[in-house]
Amino acid sequence: MKRHSFLLPFLVVIPRLVPVLSCGVLGVRIAAAEAVSSLAFSSKSKKEVGESGCIGALIDMLDGKATEEKEAACKALSTLLVCTSNKKILKKSDKGILSLVQLLDPKITRLDKRKQVVAAGACLHLQKLVEMDVEGATKLAENLARRKIWGVFARP
Repeated sequence: MKRHSFLLPFLVVIPRLVPVLSCGVLGVRIAAAEAVSSLAFSSKSKKEVGESGCIGALIDMLDGKATEEKEAACKALSTLLVCTSNKKILKKSDKGILSLVQLLDPKITRLDKRKQVVAAGACLHLQKLVEMDVEGATKLAENLARRKIWGVFARP
């Protein structure tokens, strides 16, 4: 019975955070993203938060102008994407992966993009792609090693 009493407030709060993540006030969006990070403390809570629709709103926050907003969204997403079902939600999103890749933009000065990519396990997965001879994986690995991510993308 105690467990049920714990889950009830949790299940009430999470759906209310989704619209707050999309509100027009920057500080409120940032606080909501930080709340998502805090509420996703267990594998069950991460799954619940992901299924509530927060991932889509957090992806939208990655397109915001404020660095603080992007940082809060990144932190929340990195917490949620530990859960396999949340990774599937991200992959289904039309702009999920694209928004994450855009964080590598050198114009964003306050985010340490390379450390975030490495911390997310990209190098391990990239090495597997290199071993599988996936086209472009070797070039990406070399450019990341030299800290030159933009050398990967073809120029128009």
